[in-house]
Amino acid sequence: RAGIWLMLPPDQRLEVIARIKVEVAASITALTVYSRLNDAIERASVDLSLRLQHARLEWLNALAEETAG
Repeated sequence: RAGIWLMLPPDQRLEVIARIKVEVAASITALTVYSRLNDAIERASVDLSLRLQHARLEWLNALAEETAG
């Protein structure tokens, strides 16, 4: 898949990155709401998931900047 990704023109890569960022942001929102509904142990698991999604979002932002040049 990396080969296919690298063959996409930068403008198409930026479009895909933007769509993925929307999905990740929606996941963050859903996890945040979900975390309020669970016990402390479940919240710890959700916290880890939230941290991962935030890291993905940071990586996508950096990838978008790199792609845009």
